[in-house]
Amino acid sequence: MTDEELYNTMTEEEERECKQTLDDMGFCLGCPLLSVSHGARDTFGVPLDPTTMDCPVDFDMADAGCAQYDDWEQRAVDFIRFNRSKNEEDKTNETC
Repeated sequence: MTDEELYNTMTEEEERECKQTLDDMGFCLGCPLLSVSHGARDTFGVPLDPTTMDCPVDFDMADAGCAQYDDWEQRAVDFIRFNRSKNEEDKTNETC
């Protein structure tokens, strides 16, 4: 199965898990489209307002408008391959 075919078989649960894993790894932090607005601070540097981050695709890595979409697609395929092979191994070990 090609990478594209495998990507097209991704379930909603797999997509959610993959996105969460990449989010935990800071996938979006290096994005050139990410806009960070630092909130106001008092004279001692203590934040008064929160820092906000804006993304043109609302942090949806699977959106083709995402600047890191190509990376997302490859990582998603790797994620699917790893998890599906792991699940098959687990099923094989259960039957033994």
